[in-house]
Amino acid sequence: FVNVARGDLVDEEILVEALNSGHILAAGLDIYASEPHVHPAPAKGRNVTLTSHSGSGVLDTIVGFERLTVENIEGLLLKVKLLTP
Repeated sequence: FVNVARGDLVDEEILVEALNSGHILAAGLDIYASEPHVHPAPAKGRNVTLTSHSGSGVLDTIVGFERLTVENIEGLLLKVKLLTP
């Protein structure tokens, strides 16, 4: 099981139960329901990998965020509608 979307899409209690019962073999979580607080059970599990929002850390994404930031700054200075206000 992998979640790199939104933390609240996953009921962490049910995920813990599924991991403990073996219904889900392992989990990788890049986002959590109540950040910055991580549910203690997955954090202790040997079959769980926790990361800190690194799921989107590919070069194309980083460059895209940089480009979007520059375009928003330009838009702010030119007083036009921002792409992502």
